[in-house]
Amino acid sequence: MSTKKFDYESLQDADSIKTYLVSLTDSIEKGRIILKSNGEKMVMRVDDLMKFSVQAKKKDGINKLSIKLSWSEIKPVIKDQRSSTMSIES
Repeated sequence: MSTKKFDYESLQDADSIKTYLVSLTDSIEKGRIILKSNGEKMVMRVDDLMKFSVQAKKKDGINKLSIKLSWSEIKPVIKDQRSSTMSIES
């Protein structure tokens, strides 16, 4: 099986990041995520069941929030882990 990788990193204002996150949620709803940058393109089919993880860290005035989604395009047999909940508030 071949491996494809897409990397993107930049300094953005909060409104620009919000636009990316809205586009990501729209793409998940449509069942397909298309990532493009500098001539690179990656298309991923979205499954109904995805692993969702959040990590947050504060150290010496520096904040870090990592959001990770993972899923298989091949239907594996997975134990349902949806019993754990988290909330995000403003």
